[in-house]
Amino acid sequence: MGKALKFGISFLLVFILFLSSIQTTSLAAGKKIILGKEFSYGLVTIKENNKYGLMDQKGKTVIKPKYEIIFPISKDIFFFRKNGKAGLISKKEKVIIKPKYDDISKDDENKNILYIKKGQKVGLVSLNGKVIVPPTFDEINYFHGGLSITRMNDKYGLINRKGKVVLEPTYAEIAESTDGVFIIKQNEKYGAISKNGKLIVKPIYDWISPFHNGFARIMVNNQYGFINTTGKFIIEPSYDYISNFESGLALMKQGEKYGFINTLGKIVIEPQFDIDEDDYDYYDADYPSFKEVLVPVKKNGKYGVIDKKGRTVIPFQYNWISPFKKGFAVVIEGNKYGLVNIKGKMIVKPKYKYVKIASTNDILFKDNKKWGIINKEGKITIKPKYDGIFPMGRKGLFGVESKDKYGMIDSKGKVVVNPKYYHVGTFENSLALIESYQNGGYKSGFINDSGKVVINPQYSMAINTGGLVYVRKNGKAGFLDKKGKIVIKLQYS
Repeated sequence: MGKALKFGISFLLVFILFLSSIQTTSLAAGKKIILGKEFSYGLVTIKENNKYGLMDQKGKTVIKPKYEIIFPISKDIFFFRKNGKAGLISKKEKVIIKPKYDDISKDDENKNILYIKKGQKVGLVSLNGKVIVPPTFDEINYFHGGLSITRMNDKYGLINRKGKVVLEPTYAEIAESTDGVFIIKQNEKYGAISKNGKLIVKPIYDWISPFHNGFARIMVNNQYGFINTTGKFIIEPSYDYISNFESGLALMKQGEKYGFINTLGKIVIEPQFDIDEDDYDYYDADYPSFKEVLVPVKKNGKYGVIDKKGRTVIPFQYNWISPFKKGFAVVIEGNKYGLVNIKGKMIVKPKYKYVKIASTNDILFKDNKKWGIINKEGKITIKPKYDGIFPMGRKGLFGVESKDKYGMIDSKGKVVVNPKYYHVGTFENSLALIESYQNGGYKSGFINDSGKVVINPQYSMAINTGGLVYVRKNGKAGFLDKKGKIVIKLQYS
C-alpha cells in the first residue's frame, strides 16, 4: 500500500513542460521573442530578454514580458515569479498573493484551493489569497471526497477543505478513500477509519484492500476474507486468494484450484479451475470475474466459458478465451482466432490469423496478411484488403494502410480519403493530422471527418492544440484556426 501522494505537481514543473515547445522570433531588427506553442485560457507565453509575458489569440500582448515566469491558472488569475518567489496576479496585474512562497500549485478537482510551499512546509490558500492552512505540514495530498491526507513528522492525518483537522497526524500510512472509508496502517498492521476520522476497523490485519462495492478484502496469516464498511466479517479469512466481488460473486482459491463464492460466503461454483498467470500476462487480461454474465475459465489445460451457476456454456477446448468486452470475447483454437458473444453463441469460428476488439468496440480481423472489419453478427463489412486498419476516434471512420500509404474509409468500406499520405492520425478536436512527403521532407496538415483537407500539408510542423493550430513553414511559425485561416502571422523562427 503506497503512502499519500506528494505535494501537488508544481506550477514550475508545468511551466517547464510548457516551455519545452517554445520558438524564437524576430519581430523587428534585433528584437527576439520566444513564443509558446499552446494556448491556455486564450493566452500563450512569450519571452523577451529572459522575461516572460502573455499574448492573446489575436497576437496582442496582454502582459508585457517582465516576469521571471508567468502563465494563467484560470481566465483571470496568473501565476508569476519575482526574485525567485511565487505569487498570483490578476489580468490587470493587481497582486492577489505577494511573491513570498517557494511554490504554488492547484488541485484541478478543487479549483478554489491552491497549495503553497514555504521552505519544506506546505499549506493552503484560496484564490483570493486568504490563508486556509498556513504552511506547517510536510505534505498535503490532493482533496478527494472533501478530504485531504496530510503528513507531519512521518505521521498521516486528514483535513477538510476549510482546513479543519478531521484526524490529527497519527498513522504510519493512510490510503485514499473508497466507499467513504480510508485504510490506515499502524505498527505494521492495517485497519480502517471513516471519513469523520472515526476508527471502524482496528489495525489488526496483515493487509486490507481498498473498499469495492461496500466490501474490502483482508489478509491474516496469508488467508483471505471479507469485511464490510462497518468492519464486520462477511467472510472469515479462510481462502488462499480472493478477488473483489463483481455481480455478487468473487473468484477464490482453495488449495490449487479456483472457484466462486457469493457475498454470504457460500461456495456457488466449486474450486475446479486453473489460473495460468503467464496467459493473463501475455494477453494483458484481468483474472476471471463476472463483470458480465459469462466468464472464461481454464480447466484441464483448456479454456471454456461458464455462467453464474457454473454451467458450461462454451466447451473447454480452446487455447485462450479473452474476458468479455461489451458483449464479445476473442477465442483462440490452435493458432486461429474467432469470436463469441455474451449469449455463448460462436459468431465467428476460429479461422482467422487474428481478431481484435478495438477500444471503440469495433471488431478487426486479419486474414491472409490483410485486415478487415466484422460486424456484431459475424458478417464481413469491410473485406480484408488493407495492410493495416484502425479506428480514428470518429464513429464509423477508420484509418487504413495500403502499400505504406494511409487513407480513410467509412464503416461500409467506402473510401473517404485515398491511401496517399505518409501518415494519418486519429481525430482530436474535430481534426486528424495528415503527413505527406514533398521535396525531400515531410509536410503536415489536417483533414476533417468528411475527408476534406482543411489545412494543406505544407508545414514542417502542425500541432492541433484545441482552439488553434500551431504551424511552421520555411523556418517561420504562427497559428491558424481550424479552417486554415492565419490568426497569428507566420513570423516565428
